[in-house]
Amino acid sequence: MGLFGKKKPKKAAPKKAAAVGSLQSLEYWTGLPPKPVGTYRITPLEEHVIYNYDGACLAGLKTGDEFVVNPIPADVRLKSVYTGFTTSTRQGDVAYVYKGKVFGMSAFCAKEIRNLMRKGYIVEVEARIVGFDDQFGYAKVMGMFGKPEI
Repeated sequence: MGLFGKKKPKKAAPKKAAAVGSLQSLEYWTGLPPKPVGTYRITPLEEHVIYNYDGACLAGLKTGDEFVVNPIPADVRLKSVYTGFTTSTRQGDVAYVYKGKVFGMSAFCAKEIRNLMRKGYIVEVEARIVGFDDQFGYAKVMGMFGKPEI
């Protein structure tokens, strides 16, 4: 009982942080070199899809625009803001970042790209917008990949 016989109001339980956009969780790999060894830009030889889970960071880009994305050295759980589908890169895929925001993932060359990141390289992949989805309006992104060798 509080002052004057009134019951004290119960304190609300702390709220858990809600996932923002597509990023549900991010767990950086352990054992990475403390400083980057250098930058490695993948030589573009063929195009493959980078699946877009939250293209808010791609706003303003138009069909045909080319830009550089970076794979992130972390296991990432993504949930599509468009369809609600959830996936994780823990099984060997690679998540990609543009303007500091995780937006999508791809499995193409994932093993080689993961090896480069584990050696301490900042990897760059050229990408381009090839169109927009008719139903949801998200950008369709193609990464321009080649087999990296070091």
